[in-house]
Amino acid sequence: MTDIPILSTLPSVTITATANQTNFGYPFVVLSSDQLKVSRLPAGQASAVDLVETTDYTVTGVGNENGGSIDLTPGSFPTGATEGDRLTLFRQIPIERLTDFRFRGRFDARVANKEFDTIYLVAQELSRDLGRTIGLQPADALDSINLPLDTERAGRFLAFDAGGLAIAAAGTSADLTPVSAFINDELFDDVDAATARATLGALAVLSGMTANRLLRVNPSDTSQPQQVPGIIIEDDANDADIGIASGHGNKVEEVAATTYTIIGADAGKTKVFTAATAVTITLPENATEDIARGFGCLCVQAGAGDLTFQAQGAETILSLDSSLTSLGQGAAIGVQRVEIASGPEWLATGGLL
Repeated sequence: MTDIPILSTLPSVTITATANQTNFGYPFVVLSSDQLKVSRLPAGQASAVDLVETTDYTVTGVGNENGGSIDLTPGSFPTGATEGDRLTLFRQIPIERLTDFRFRGRFDARVANKEFDTIYLVAQELSRDLGRTIGLQPADALDSINLPLDTERAGRFLAFDAGGLAIAAAGTSADLTPVSAFINDELFDDVDAATARATLGALAVLSGMTANRLLRVNPSDTSQPQQVPGIIIEDDANDADIGIASGHGNKVEEVAATTYTIIGADAGKTKVFTAATAVTITLPENATEDIARGFGCLCVQAGAGDLTFQAQGAETILSLDSSLTSLGQGAAIGVQRVEIASGPEWLATGGLL
């Protein structure tokens, strides 16, 4: 056997295949072809497959200090590898010693060198495998970390206490699996914000809506309820009527008229306007106690015309954007009675859904 320098090359290499590729190189020494193992992760798959020598590949370069290559067999890979396949070529020597030097027998330096070479090659593999494990850094104050017993950690989260020791945290892996699967498989692969909104159900399209397809959720039943404008369901969603019972009665009301004046009983309600022409909504002047500071309601245009707001008499409408006082189909405008330095005023906020 020719003397073989044992270089410090890591005894493992991963190669991403090109389309129809059949030859893959490895840069480390192997003493026999059966020491070279090949694992294939097919493109787009999550699980790797171990290939079998002679059946799936053949090895060249045995005994070469700079390594060699493998060739995929036509029987298993008639057109070669698929583009994107990941092939990992690594050395794996069984940790065993099946022969001894004979007592007072002839000492063969070639046999001794092969034994020593094997020891160093196995040491390289151990170093490689240890380098792929989770370990403590040299500066860590702990000498070691032991996992809890299998009965303690089964189905639970691995965590660390105040001293940095491993513990089995409360809860089970079942608590996390649905969330992880949703995030990885459904949300993170969305190509843009619009797709992500659709995945989350945050839909931005509203057309042909009727009152029984708009939900309003109150966090509590009080005399001045806080309000969440609603949950919008697209046209192609389930058409079944959806309602919410509340101590304040029906919070979603359909209005077919083309003119409407806000009244105190509208507090906390969603008014859905369905007329096919423009709708004018009047905000009353010198609001009574029924429309006192803190009053609010949501106006939604489900019809075909513009939704226009006008203030009665000397009243004015404060708005973050003047265009909010007149919007077309799909508009959702919240109107509130607010107190400013000059006195109570109307405030309009919202936009197109």
